[in-house]
Amino acid sequence: MLEKISNLDRRIIFLFIAFAVALPLIFKPKLPMSYTPAVRNIFEFVENLEPGSVVVVSGDYDPGSMPELYPMNLAIVRHLLKKDLKIITMNLWAPGAPLSEQAIFEAAEDLKAAYGVEKTYGEDFIFLGYKVGGPVVIDQLGNDIATAYPLDTREAKPIKDFPLMKGITNLKDVDLVVSLAAGSPGMADSWVPVGQTRYNFPLAGGCTAVSAPELYPFLDTGQLTGLMAGLKGAAEYENLLAQKYPKFELGSASAGMASQSIAHIVIVIFIIIGNVAFFMTRNQSNP
Repeated sequence: MLEKISNLDRRIIFLFIAFAVALPLIFKPKLPMSYTPAVRNIFEFVENLEPGSVVVVSGDYDPGSMPELYPMNLAIVRHLLKKDLKIITMNLWAPGAPLSEQAIFEAAEDLKAAYGVEKTYGEDFIFLGYKVGGPVVIDQLGNDIATAYPLDTREAKPIKDFPLMKGITNLKDVDLVVSLAAGSPGMADSWVPVGQTRYNFPLAGGCTAVSAPELYPFLDTGQLTGLMAGLKGAAEYENLLAQKYPKFELGSASAGMASQSIAHIVIVIFIIIGNVAFFMTRNQSNP
């Protein structure tokens, strides 16, 4: 029996791993979730904003980083819309523009399905789109948003003509900026040094897991209100949102974390079994 285990066909192990990954994505079990202060701070900050407050969401990622950043994008705009906050979306990455729009429309449909609330373009959210320049664009936004983005991208109308933009001149007039960044330009080289430091607005962030270590110091200095790091950060926000508003379903980040956790457990079990079988067969062959 021990020899059979030691010589187990690796394809059987691959099959177990495949099931461990696939089944949680299909059935979406709800596993226990621990919450980091960095994620909880963003959630509580949004919860404490007054209805009608204006939030800028900068989607600076691409399809390659979409599995980590899109779930947090979707979760936070769901939250913003449910709280009746006004959303201005913009992008320092060109591929981020269609993903940002997709997240808003998907969140608006979820809100309507769950709570029967409809949101209107131009009144509740607006798309400024992509503009090249990184830190230069942020500096322009700090002085005059209409100078950086004269027209919106959906209707090609002057942004000053939209009801949402009434009384909003620059970044000093917004209540929160959320930067979802996979790299440069993004938080570390643009939003923190050029935007938050200069214009002193609340800044929250979302990033890939590999980028998180370089951003944690900004939490200590108070330059970042909070940070969602990778799939775990997105899953935390999804769970906080579902706890507060139970009609919202958990998203792909929570399913991904369940899949990842169960797959890790299966791997550890095989490692233990393999090592036990190895040492026992070695002891038998060397009495």
